[in-house]
Amino acid sequence: IEVISLISSLHLLKYPISVVRFDYFKKFGINIPNFGNLEEFNIDKIAKILPENYLQDIEKIAKEDSRTKQIINDITQLPNKTEEEVENQIIDLEKSLIKGMGFSKWLETQQHAHKLFNADFSETMINRVEFLKKWAIENDYYIKIKSEN
Repeated sequence: IEVISLISSLHLLKYPISVVRFDYFKKFGINIPNFGNLEEFNIDKIAKILPENYLQDIEKIAKEDSRTKQIINDITQLPNKTEEEVENQIIDLEKSLIKGMGFSKWLETQQHAHKLFNADFSETMINRVEFLKKWAIENDYYIKIKSEN
């Protein structure tokens, strides 16, 4: 805990933006760049291991830090991602996974994950699967055969 607390402290001091609670997803979708920022659930995790009021001290630093203020201002000026843009980001990510493992194995992992969380495929997911299946067949990624090297 001491080591994690120390490393977290160093990160927070180097990147005070990491304590700024901001919905980066709204601006970047799933492709959130790394600039020292943290998602809110990670801020909450770190706060639990740091000394009392430590996070508030870093928040004060962040409010006065010109670089942090500039980054947040720049991000705020960006347009919000549309649902279609985010879906296209997800499709691109899934295509890269399918290229590596083949559609059949990819679908198997998706079904397994949904089963673990006791969730059915949403309409969006069903449409995504159908689109990716067609894409995989057209691009010869339906079944990935291991190369023998």
